[in-house]
Amino acid sequence: MEFPFGFTNDMKLTNAMIAKNIEPDDIPKIFNMAQKLNKIGDQLDYHFAVRLKDGSRANITATTKIQAFEDGTKYVLTALKDDTEQVNVNRMLVQERASFREALLTNARFSFSFDVDDGYLREDIFTAAGEDILVPMGLKVPVSFDEFGKALIEYMGIEFERKELQNKVNCEGLKYLYAHGFTAETLNYYLSKVDRYSRTQCFLAEDVETGHLMATFISYDITKQVKEEMTQRNLLIESMAATDRANAAKTEFLSQMSHDIRTPMNAIIGFTHLASNNCSSRTRVLDYLGKIKASSNHLLALINDILDFSKIESGKLEIVNDEYEPAKAYLLQQAKEMNLL
Repeated sequence: MEFPFGFTNDMKLTNAMIAKNIEPDDIPKIFNMAQKLNKIGDQLDYHFAVRLKDGSRANITATTKIQAFEDGTKYVLTALKDDTEQVNVNRMLVQERASFREALLTNARFSFSFDVDDGYLREDIFTAAGEDILVPMGLKVPVSFDEFGKALIEYMGIEFERKELQNKVNCEGLKYLYAHGFTAETLNYYLSKVDRYSRTQCFLAEDVETGHLMATFISYDITKQVKEEMTQRNLLIESMAATDRANAAKTEFLSQMSHDIRTPMNAIIGFTHLASNNCSSRTRVLDYLGKIKASSNHLLALINDILDFSKIESGKLEIVNDEYEPAKAYLLQQAKEMNLL
């Protein structure tokens, strides 16, 4: 026969034997429980820890009930269950959640948790600076989460990034999310009254002991991040606009250049044709050749200007500082045009 809780068959498994091994801190609790059993049918469920024969600790869940024999005599029936493994698992879960929560709370503005099935906030909510956020809104605990949500939205002038969430920050909305498989939700919003941006993360989980839906909210100030993103977005828009303007200017420039280049080219082609048809007239041919030369010089100047623009864009244009006499330069240009040079 296998005996529970590490005891052997040389020990009688009785309440008295268990009582001798109960952890001292739990003894008063058990006596207080026993005093609540008064009449037949009364039942109590309670937990305590015992020290086993090998020195290890066991966590016991007990159910005690008053029963009666047919002759009317009373007796107490107690059922014991070893919950050590489950308690250890729960303890590990609590520690993991605490570590997870501590990591999430880094740089958080404020956080709070509440029982969604209960629907009430029962603890004050303090910011990282130690301010109670309920006080300015004229609220005090206990206060329903739905009332708190409405007051906060109105007091801070909250504008949600996702407009459909405006009327869903309430217990029914949280239950709906959890029922449809959502255990986490992120809310981004603008606080118009103080010109700040915030991000609140909501985590939903079922309490392993009560079965109630629990919600944890952790809020961060993301004003700096959002404004940096807005600045970068504006710079990008300005850059794109400048690029569009530059492309438009290039298109207009090329269109104008095409017209300016076509004019001297037509002159060169036309006078070349006339010269070839009037070879017998030296005077006419020389006149045509002079006009062809003037048009060629004009075309060459246009091409040099285009090359200068290309050098400017590529950063290869070299600027030379030199003396310049406008009158002299004008006379030289006139001499070139009159074929004197």
